[in-house]
Amino acid sequence: MNFNALVAAIQLELNDYSSRSKTRIEKWVNECHRSICQSRRWSFLVVRESDTMTIGTADMPIDIETDIEVSGSAVAAQNVLSIYDVTDGTYEYIQMTTLDQLRDSFPTDYGQAGAPDFWYYLNNKNIQFFPTLEEDRDFIFSFQKKLITYATGAATALLIPDEYVDVLQELVLYKAYRYKTDDRANACLENYTMLLDAMIKAESNKAGIIYDQPRLMPARLPLLSDDS
Repeated sequence: MNFNALVAAIQLELNDYSSRSKTRIEKWVNECHRSICQSRRWSFLVVRESDTMTIGTADMPIDIETDIEVSGSAVAAQNVLSIYDVTDGTYEYIQMTTLDQLRDSFPTDYGQAGAPDFWYYLNNKNIQFFPTLEEDRDFIFSFQKKLITYATGAATALLIPDEYVDVLQELVLYKAYRYKTDDRANACLENYTMLLDAMIKAESNKAGIIYDQPRLMPARLPLLSDDS
């Protein structure tokens, strides 16, 4: 489901289509989406293999927020987990390093070009290879998806899969009904807790491993101020 579709579904559930209500709902969807995604290292936030990408000298440095593609579409990366050179039909692992380590290891031959053995961050979102590319080569990336803030009316797909979107919707409805001082907030909180537990169990049974992190506990949800 995309962001705008979920906002519309919540408006329908609340039977409230005012502009102020929509603004609050959009804020809550963004907040709750981020909270759920950050509560654990969910396997659906990790891309094991990107598309095979042909990269040449003109494509460097690589912007990990715009240049990595999955199923033909750009997917923003929060961080890169691994890179493989697949030009020769095999998976050649490229080791991560830092610019300072390269300068220490190759003080007199830092500008060499060829098939890369290392990759490193130039800044928070751009990466470079060493040796630098001298011809087009094929690469596959493994990475963690970047959490984004969805803009008003965005048709961008949510990072939480459709099979778990009810978890997000119940948490937003809990906030909305609590804001309205509506007793239905209690039922939404119970539904959210039940659905979140089912989501955790379902993801644990899949191939990806969910690494323990502090869990988002309903009892610890922040109190809503009048302008929340």
